[in-house]
Amino acid sequence: MEIGISTAIFYPEERTEDAVRLLAREGFRVMEVFANSFFEFTKDYGETLREIADEENVRINSIHTVSSAFEPYLFDAYERRRDDFFRIYLDFLDFGQRVGAKVYTFHGLIKKPHPKMTFDDVVYIYEKMVYEAGLRGISLAQENVSWCLSGNLEYLKRLKERVKGPLKFTLDVKQAVKAGQSPYEYLDIY
Repeated sequence: MEIGISTAIFYPEERTEDAVRLLAREGFRVMEVFANSFFEFTKDYGETLREIADEENVRINSIHTVSSAFEPYLFDAYERRRDDFFRIYLDFLDFGQRVGAKVYTFHGLIKKPHPKMTFDDVVYIYEKMVYEAGLRGISLAQENVSWCLSGNLEYLKRLKERVKGPLKFTLDVKQAVKAGQSPYEYLDIY
């Protein structure tokens, strides 16, 4: 196991690239980069961030983003909107590949998805996401989040049983407590 740290701890006081530098200078060598805007997962920014990480001798192991800005729309009942936001997802995966990330930490569905979206639809979308991430050498890791369906233990069990492909998981201890669950209950599923 490796211990890393997220650039998110400096939001909104520091820009992401500055957070990488600050953490590196404090001795951290493994990081999660939290992209705080769509600008921060453009090609040019990704290349700049990769250069900074190389200069600072750090490894960006995982990526995370302003998930509420687009992740819920990956499961939208309106197919064209879903497709638009899937393209944003692909851009984010490309950013992850540029910076060398191996994991994308994903919040997932909000608690009340559109009634026209069935669980089969949800599984199909996850499988598509897992596949596209895999093409880029990245694993999709479902995080437990109290305000999302992923805070629900039964939902996570169903996902694990149904999604084909290597769906991974990220444990957020704080979110487990917020959901009123023991972190160990999530680990039992993971």
